Amino acid sequence: LVVVRDHRTRNAAVTAVAAVMLLAAVFFTLELPLVASLLPLLMLVLLTLAASGLTVSVTTTDGIGGSRKSIADAFVFLAVMLYAVPPTTTVGPPVLLAAIVGFMSTYRLTNRRATVFTTATAIVSTFVAASLYGWLVNFLSSQSAPVGDGALSLHVHLVPLCVLAVLQYALSTVATAWFVSIDAGAFTFVPSKESVVWTLTIQLACAASAVLFYSAIQNKGVSYALLGLLIIALVQLLYRFNEKRMEDLRCAEAE
Repeated sequence: LVVVRDHRTRNAAVTAVAAVMLLAAVFFTLELPLVASLLPLLMLVLLTLAASGLTVSVTTTDGIGGSRKSIADAFVFLAVMLYAVPPTTTVGPPVLLAAIVGFMSTYRLTNRRATVFTTATAIVSTFVAASLYGWLVNFLSSQSAPVGDGALSLHVHLVPLCVLAVLQYALSTVATAWFVSIDAGAFTFVPSKESVVWTLTIQLACAASAVLFYSAIQNKGVSYALLGLLIIALVQLLYRFNEKRMEDLRCAEAE
């Protein structure tokens, strides 16, 4: 009872912090200029909504599942690269996209607490990781000359993007697996090996695709964007193929 009570208290605290961060993200986003920033954000929102349903299941070593990892995180990472650095320097848009991904990828689950907690951790992890990303880019850009019309060279973004991907993964995916375990009455907080492999694959694919999308925007070409879409589509197809293969094996064993 003590463990459950502490667990619910921590969940309430995380949810409250996420609510404050979400309200701040809405405020930051509304301060952006309409044409230059909000219209591109609208396109990112539409893409995020379309891709949020393409997910990878997150289960613990006990076989308990209740969360999803979505390929739509690629657009969250892209929003971080576009908005968390000058001239906008805000984490509002990526946090809003992360909230959409967290909710849309899990709202069909029967466990509504898992949906709320997944959305909350997506908001908190993206807020923290995007803030650190912006600081790292500012630090690195102070030692690197801008290119073109003032845009930062791509290599300035690479190390901060790796930090962003790792931190966001640790704060969201692992924390969600911990919540699902406790909520189901288990005390194994470690995701299964298969979940780790596929969620890390999705995370890396999303980061790589975000870099390609950013390059497409900076170079005003579609070839990089098509390659980014190809990467995340291929990873999702491979995951679906593996799921179908495992389901066939389970059916054969049952027979």
